[in-house]
Amino acid sequence: MPIYQVGEHELLREDSSLVADEDTIIEGRLYLSDKRFIFEKYGRKSFLRASPGQTMIDLNLYDITNVYTAVPKLRVFTRKTLTVEYLRDSETQSLKFAVKDPEEWESNIRKFASDLKKLHEDDQRRLDEDRHRKDVEMARARAGMTNVGVMHVHPEGRKGKTETVIDAEGSESTFPQKAPPSDLVEYDGNCRECGAPLPFGAKFCPTCGSKNTKR
Repeated sequence: MPIYQVGEHELLREDSSLVADEDTIIEGRLYLSDKRFIFEKYGRKSFLRASPGQTMIDLNLYDITNVYTAVPKLRVFTRKTLTVEYLRDSETQSLKFAVKDPEEWESNIRKFASDLKKLHEDDQRRLDEDRHRKDVEMARARAGMTNVGVMHVHPEGRKGKTETVIDAEGSESTFPQKAPPSDLVEYDGNCRECGAPLPFGAKFCPTCGSKNTKR
C-alpha cells in the first residue's frame, strides 16, 4: 500500500494488471488518490525466498495528459482496459491497465487531474514571478541604487545621440535625445557636427558636445 502525503485522500483501489505488451502482463494493485496515480506490483512468496511488492508507477495527476478506455461489447473474454498517457522528460508515454470499470477510473482521473493542472500552473507562475523579482533585486544590489533612474547618453554618429534610462526594476529604455524647445531658447545657427540648433552664445553644442567653431 502506498504512503500517502499529508492531505492526500485515496479515491479508488483495485486488483489490476499492467499490460506491457501482448505477452507481458504484470499483476498488481492500482491506486488513485486526489493527487497521484499508483501501480504496485505484487510480491511473491516461495519455499526458499520471498520478494516484496514494488511500486512501479507513481504519477502526479497534473502530469497526465490524456486518459481513455476500451470496453468491448461483444467479446466476453476481452479485457476492459484503461490507458493513461503522461509526460516524462518532455515526451508522452502511455500505460495500459486491465480494470473492471475503466469508465469510473477515467472520470475520476479527468476530474482531479484538471483541477491539479490549474493549481500546478498557478504555483509555477508564482515561482517564476518570485524568481524574476529576486533576479531584479540582485541586479539592483550589484549595480547600486545610484544607477536607478540615471540617464546615460551614448553618441550615435553625426546625426545625434540616444538616451538610455534605467527604471526602478533595472530595465533599460533607449530613445533619441531631444533638443531643447525652440520657443524657450534663442538659437544662432546649427552645429557643424550633428546639425542640432545652437543656442545664442554657446561655445559648445548642447547635443553632441562639439566645440562651436563659429566663435
